[in-house]
Amino acid sequence: MINSIMKNKEKIYTLLSILSLLIIWKILAVIINKTILVPSPEETFHELVYIIKSPYFVVTVLGTIKRVLLGFFISFILAMILSLLAGFNNVIYYLLKPIVTIIKVIPTMGVILLALIWLKSKYATIFVGFLIIFPILYENNLKGIKSVDKKLLEMAKIYEISSFNLVKDIYIPSMRPFILAGINNALSINLKIIIAAEVLSQLPNSVGSFLQIEKTALNTAGVFAWCLVALVIGGIFEIILSYISKKMLKR
Repeated sequence: MINSIMKNKEKIYTLLSILSLLIIWKILAVIINKTILVPSPEETFHELVYIIKSPYFVVTVLGTIKRVLLGFFISFILAMILSLLAGFNNVIYYLLKPIVTIIKVIPTMGVILLALIWLKSKYATIFVGFLIIFPILYENNLKGIKSVDKKLLEMAKIYEISSFNLVKDIYIPSMRPFILAGINNALSINLKIIIAAEVLSQLPNSVGSFLQIEKTALNTAGVFAWCLVALVIGGIFEIILSYISKKMLKR
């Protein structure tokens, strides 16, 4: 009963927040009165409908989603392997530490530009997303490894539990909340990075390329509409991850 009430309150607050943003948006559009600067919600919605009805919409959205997920899965697998190795071996940990730090602090725009110089556009966008989110996943996994109860490890040593079972039955369950938190942050960031890379690379069948086209045409309502498309994609990712997280944390 209490959970049901809380969920209903959460939905109400979410709707109120969205409604408030729409009202502020409308007020700004009326005050500024220049579509090229701030288009009205109605104009943006009209552009959004036009985009959704266009023959290239599905291909474009799926193209961007494919690159986001591919970059994410490559980064996730590598981060999982390297974090486990670093968690068990101090030599590997200290060897990886400066590399991860460099990846974290290097400017995102620099990474995008270098990737576009080194690789073809379709690979460059995936590479950029992979590189930017890798430290997030790696460091979250390491925090999970360090959070493992030392008493459990001592018991595992006494009973001579194999390395495979140690990872499967002790480390992974302890790491699970940290892994899920890392995934949630990394996926949303990856979506932004991939679209930014698509804007610069002018990659066909991508949300980023159409953002650039609308910007060149000075169609601000079109830019807003494509941003809403990206927002919906991110929202779908979040809903799916929230559902998966609830299921995983109940185990």
